[in-house]
Amino acid sequence: MVAALIPAMMALFVLLTVPASMPYEEDPGDIPVWGVPAWRDEFTGDIVDPHKWTVWDRSTHGSYSWDWAVLSADAVTVDDGMLRIEMTQLDTSVYSGEKERWWRTGALDTAATHNEQFGRWEIRAKIPTAASSSSGVWPAFWLRNGPALGEIDIMEAWGDPTDRPRSPDLAETSTLTLHERTVAPFGERAAWTYEHHVPELSPPYTTAGDFHTWAIEYTPTDFKAFFDGVLVAHVTPDGTHDTTALPWVWEETFDSPWHMRLTLAMGDPYWTPDPPPGAAPMPAEFLVDYVRYWALPAE
Repeated sequence: MVAALIPAMMALFVLLTVPASMPYEEDPGDIPVWGVPAWRDEFTGDIVDPHKWTVWDRSTHGSYSWDWAVLSADAVTVDDGMLRIEMTQLDTSVYSGEKERWWRTGALDTAATHNEQFGRWEIRAKIPTAASSSSGVWPAFWLRNGPALGEIDIMEAWGDPTDRPRSPDLAETSTLTLHERTVAPFGERAAWTYEHHVPELSPPYTTAGDFHTWAIEYTPTDFKAFFDGVLVAHVTPDGTHDTTALPWVWEETFDSPWHMRLTLAMGDPYWTPDPPPGAAPMPAEFLVDYVRYWALPAE
């Protein structure tokens, strides 16, 4: 009888000796209304998880038509709890896609692994677009929906200085843009842009140089955008309750699931369309602490 009681007594002893003050470890992704993420990557391993991401490479994805870098899977790594997309300048240029390319960079997406119509998407990252020393550098976190041709740019940022003037000065800002369609005819394409952290369009800005969070919540009735947890834009189909009215955000080109894309490009068609070698100090690093997705809350 005594022998039979020993295991129970030992279990009770362990329970009683656990400090009562031991903290409950809450999930940092557990937020009001939305709960815990349905999909996430905290980048805690030492490689990019192939079950979550497809890493792009010139051999499989060619080269972007709108930038001046060569895509390489080697430019995308995971270490020290971070995803790292590193851009470097090549010793010798590479001619690809009818362009002379002087940089190597990386990109990755979830097109083959994770696509959702509605929900909440969030990224915590540090972007390499410091004022006066990042000309042509172009990090972005996008949602694309394949053949439907829509696009949600949760975070885009452009390096400084630019080749073309911008008014107002948007150095060290990041931008949210909704694109009704991403192909010609451009005269029939609608787009709506909101510059994060620039409500009064007055410098100085501080988007670059430190870690920040960017998030959107896209539901059948609302579209909201957040910068560092602060609501910065609110869109609805009809503009009720002092929101921006954009009915096309719920129409044809937005009516299919979205996948995520992370990129770090060099040069762009807008502000630095033809960057020369040495345009910005290299390497440039786009560091991502986490990417999280929440499904629509149950009603």
